[in-house]
This record gives sequence, structure tokens and C-alpha cells, in this order.
Amino acid sequence: MRAPVVAMALALTAINCGSSNSSPTAPIPTAPAWMLSGSVRGSGVALGAASVVIRSQPLPKFVTQTTTDAGGRYVFPSVAQSSYFVEASAVGYVTVILPVDLNSSKTVDFDLPLNPAR
Repeated sequence: MRAPVVAMALALTAINCGSSNSSPTAPIPTAPAWMLSGSVRGSGVALGAASVVIRSQPLPKFVTQTTTDAGGRYVFPSVAQSSYFVEASAVGYVTVILPVDLNSSKTVDFDLPLNPAR
């Protein structure tokens, strides 16, 4: 008489397989992410350890920052679509602030030339 009880328990388990106590929810939409990268150069030479800061437009509010690698390259792998000011600075060079719009291409290569300080 044990066999029918075991078979019934297995059948009920199989029917409920994959069920969950939580209700399904839609994924939270996220803003598309752009990648902003480029290089910082001074007098044609790559500047390692230069600071690169992104500020929002029109009111320049800090968004994020990074430091260039030994080859003068920087990358912001995930930036929201918008208009920004990109600021680059390095010891012995004049800070430069340039506008950039992230609206047409998902990847923007944006070079920042610095002039030596006098």
C-alpha cells in the first residue's frame, strides 16, 4: 500500500516544480549607457596620471572622475546620455574644460590636449 502514496507525493511535487512564492516583476528600466574614452596629451606627449573629471551641463555639477594610465588613456565605461563638460588636468599643464554631447554614438573617443603652464 506504500507505493500509491509515494507515487502520489511524487506527482504533486512535479506539479509544483518551478513555482515561486514571489510574484514576477518586470525588470527596472535603466538609462542607456555610453562609453566615453580618449587620451590626454600635453605638447604631443601622452600624460599618465592626469585627472579627468566629468561635470553635468548646463550647471557644472560633479558626475565622476578617473585618472589616465601610463599611455595617457582614460575610460568611463558607463555614462548616461547627456551633455557634459570634460575637464583634464595634470601637474605642469593648464587645465582644459571642453563640452561633449553623448547622444548619437554609444562610444565616444574624446581627446584632451593640454598646454604647458608658464
